[in-house]
Formats: sequence, C-alpha cells, structure tokens
Amino acid sequence: MAGPAVILAYFIAGLLLIPPMLSKIELGTAMPRSGGAYYFLDRSLGPMIGTIGGLGIWLALLLKTAFALVGMGAYMQLFLPESFGESMYTVIALGLVVFFGGLNILGAKKTIAFQIGLVFVLLLLLSWFLVAGSFTVRAVNFHGFFDSGFDSIFATAGLVFISYVGVTKVISVAGEIDNPERNLPLGLFLAIGIAITAGGCKTIVTRSHPPPPA
Repeated sequence: MAGPAVILAYFIAGLLLIPPMLSKIELGTAMPRSGGAYYFLDRSLGPMIGTIGGLGIWLALLLKTAFALVGMGAYMQLFLPESFGESMYTVIALGLVVFFGGLNILGAKKTIAFQIGLVFVLLLLLSWFLVAGSFTVRAVNFHGFFDSGFDSIFATAGLVFISYVGVTKVISVAGEIDNPERNLPLGLFLAIGIAITAGGCKTIVTRSHPPPPA
C-alpha cells in the first residue's frame, strides 16, 4: 500500500500512540491498581460505566487474542510436514489457548517470567535478522519513496497501529509494579522507543529484499 514509505507509516503509527500512552501513565501513576481502563472508568464515572467499559475491553481483547492465536498457529504450521493438512493451525491455536490459559492461572509472577524470556528470545532473533540483513540493504529499493501518496501512507499507518497497542496494556497490572511512579513511565517510554526503532529497522531490511513480481 505504501511502498518504501511503509517505514514512515510505522513511525506515524508510533507517534499516534504517544497521547493515549501519556494519558494512561497519568492515570496509572495516580491510581496504581490492577484493572486498567475498567478501574479508571469505575472510579471516575461510576460502576455502570465501568461495567460497560470493562465488557467492551473484554470483547476487544477476546477478538484480538483470537486473531493472534490463529496467526501464531499459521506461522507454526510452516514448520510441520505437509501431511498434517492445512487445518492443523486450528489445533495449534487451541493448544496455545490451553497453554496460555494455564500459565495465567499460575499467577502474574509466572506469566511475567515467561514473558521476559519470550521477549529476550524475540529480541535476539530480531537483532540477528537486522545485523544479517543490514549488509545487503540496497538503496535502489527505496526510490520513489512517496510515489504511493500520503493517503496510502496514513492508511498503512492505521493498519500497522495494532503493532503498538499492546504496549499500554501493562497499565492493567499497575498494582503489581514496584515504584510505579518511576518504573511505569520509564518502562512504557523504553517499550515504545524500542518498538518504533525495531519496527522501522526491520522494515528497512525487509524492504531491501522485496519478493519477486508475480
């Protein structure tokens, strides 16, 4: 949609997240309790609005989780023999539901420990991808940077915005964060900075190796 300007689209999407992130930091440091937006709505507008907001958040997370699980199942299926069939990703997705559900039942500490390990592995893989790919970046693939037009760039920014929205979800466990007045803003700013930088660099490397024309 955006051509080489997809790099700019990722940057715009990251900037769009900063205002809501600042708002959540203000609320999370003022009321460092677990519950996130539900708790803030309940305290500011009353239990009824809090319930409506909580149900809306639950539905949004349910749909996003289903989307992520199907995507994870499709990716993992690439490493399986073709004899398993194309519907195997559904079985993998259901298995991931059981795994992550059981992990959350064990408590926040177990979940956080697993998530830290997972993020560390992902950063290692991403670093390897960036370093290995940076030696073959070709400037010719970035000619005509704005040829797709600004409408396509902003449309792409809206499409990739979902890449960043998980950053602010840490507010939902603000009650379990030590020294939230310091660690909450610091963690969120570092997270959004790393996400924007890594997303832009990954796009540069990927754009330097475009797929062959159909």
